[in-house]
Amino acid sequence: MKNFTLIAFCLALSLFLLSCSGSYLTIQPKYSSFDDAKIVDEVQLFYGQTVLHDNNGGAIARNAFEKDIELRYIQVSNHGIESMTLGRDYLITRGGEPIQLLTNEQAYDALRSDNSGTFLAVACTPLLAFTVDEEEDEISEPVPPAVLAIGPFVSIFGFLGQSSSNHSFKRKLKSHNLEGRTIFPGETMRGIICFTARKRGEISMQRMGNY
Repeated sequence: MKNFTLIAFCLALSLFLLSCSGSYLTIQPKYSSFDDAKIVDEVQLFYGQTVLHDNNGGAIARNAFEKDIELRYIQVSNHGIESMTLGRDYLITRGGEPIQLLTNEQAYDALRSDNSGTFLAVACTPLLAFTVDEEEDEISEPVPPAVLAIGPFVSIFGFLGQSSSNHSFKRKLKSHNLEGRTIFPGETMRGIICFTARKRGEISMQRMGNY
């Protein structure tokens, strides 16, 4: 009975880790809806809903919640005659105060999935190596090899799944993060910004004095 309970526990842990490893973050700025424009000089800023929510991102969303980091859809239109760079020529503000946008590397390092959790299944494997005779309290016959393969199997596929999720996240940041992105005259860009969400209030934009 004890052995059955242990096997059931490890199977449940395996399924949980596999489900976590398969969670991907969806970033689709072109399908986002945006609020009213904030206009600074000849640049328009539209901001939309948050990228992360309960059904999007898995471990990445949980990490963002724990570290108070927000990913937000935005659209920027440059109607001026000069190119502008978001985060250098114009700053994003919240509640009237500038906020520091995260670079691709900073956002990735803070939010990526941690692969170490997938090796919990391997740690459980030795516990399944032998069954226990409850009446005589002695070690009896070993568990079948197929059962012992659960831990390594889950660890390998969990590791590959989380590595793939992290790689996808890094690629999407590179494609959609507008921090440091140059927007040319007449150009409109949709994407995301990443920032620490300690400040609250309306999102807007502020022009740097030397631009």
